[in-house]
Amino acid sequence: MYAIIALFDEPTEQKIKAIWYDLKRRGMSNYVDDMRHRLPHITIATYESLHHPQLVNKLIHFYKGQYEMNVEFHAVGSFLKSGVVFLAPTITKELLALHEKHHLMFDDYNHNPASHYLPGKWTPHTTLSSHLAAEKLRHVFQYSVKLAPIKGKITSIALIESIQGNRVEIIFRKRLKKI
Repeated sequence: MYAIIALFDEPTEQKIKAIWYDLKRRGMSNYVDDMRHRLPHITIATYESLHHPQLVNKLIHFYKGQYEMNVEFHAVGSFLKSGVVFLAPTITKELLALHEKHHLMFDDYNHNPASHYLPGKWTPHTTLSSHLAAEKLRHVFQYSVKLAPIKGKITSIALIESIQGNRVEIIFRKRLKKI
């Protein structure tokens, strides 16, 4: 599987990783271990198969004029029957436009009409924990609603490939223009 992800500035990335480590330290979640080879992110799109060079060329062209954008997390959520707890970013016009424009430009690559990342189905999020049993889910959720809001920036876009289990390889990463 492949994904296009939005990555954060260093301070925002470190704040989210600190939450992952604190949840582990408190015995609530081992998500930080699952994410050892990944970075905090917001997934923009997923694809089952790709021809890398062609897509990378299109990504370079498409994201050439894209500016960094502010991102704020003021909400916590969970997907039904998933055992997932996530931070939900405020859905700004800029974030929604980035997502919609990406899907318009790269529609030919989507071969899964049921994808949860398509416009009209997308719930932007940054995962804090996953695969939790009901009791741990409750504890992580109670912990998470006490967090201070997180403000940061989306500073780059990446194409990643899931390799084995939780291993991920960054195939391409594009820095966005500074605001």
